[in-house]
Amino acid sequence: MSTDSVAQWKTVTTSRTKDQLPSELQVEGSLLRKPSIVGLAARLDRAPDGSFNFLSILPLSTPTTLPMHVMASFKLSSDQRQIRLDKYEEVQTMYNSWLLEDLIPPLYLFFLEHLLHSDDLHYRLRWPSDKGDTLSNHVVNSLYSSKHLKVSRRNLFSSHYLPSESLPLSPQEAVLHCNSSNGGIRTIVDRLRPHQVVNLPEGPRELAERAGLRPIDPDFVKDESRSWPQTRRHSSLSIGTDNP
Repeated sequence: MSTDSVAQWKTVTTSRTKDQLPSELQVEGSLLRKPSIVGLAARLDRAPDGSFNFLSILPLSTPTTLPMHVMASFKLSSDQRQIRLDKYEEVQTMYNSWLLEDLIPPLYLFFLEHLLHSDDLHYRLRWPSDKGDTLSNHVVNSLYSSKHLKVSRRNLFSSHYLPSESLPLSPQEAVLHCNSSNGGIRTIVDRLRPHQVVNLPEGPRELAERAGLRPIDPDFVKDESRSWPQTRRHSSLSIGTDNP
């Protein structure tokens, strides 16, 4: 009898009709007549291991550095092996770029919120990062841009210090934790334990800060120190020093 565990997957999809395509893609003879579909699949029973792919209606051997499978109704090259992003079929290239940059990122954020609320043990590892994969970076760069993550109202983050007590946080509420070189700031934040501080892996954290999310800084520490209950204050708290 096999002792191998059964793989556990969770998937999410969304679609758009032809009438919902951007106007530049609604051109006669573009062959974009069927609904546009995108989907994501995350394996829940183990941490992401890098063995994920882009998938289309036909099987593809196109790997992705994203920490989950990505499926979409991509337009493929003439040999049906590659996702078309070249200059020879302009409308099809524009269409694939639209799938990667406009349809997949908001679905990805929706999925992250769902996985967080589902108590996914590997949630933090689902956040994508820039690993030099050109195709995947169409998704990554768009997700961390001002048109997606920064303005998203989804509750995407668990409090670093109070995960079981604080409600999930939106990008507008979250403050990014970091291993600051200023040991004094780090020590003070550890004592204050602000509920709005969130912790992402280094790559996603840097991209989130670049997207406009607020990092821990001296002004944040000062504001939190002032609002800290008087009974919990410690006389040794000193902003901007490297000493505990």
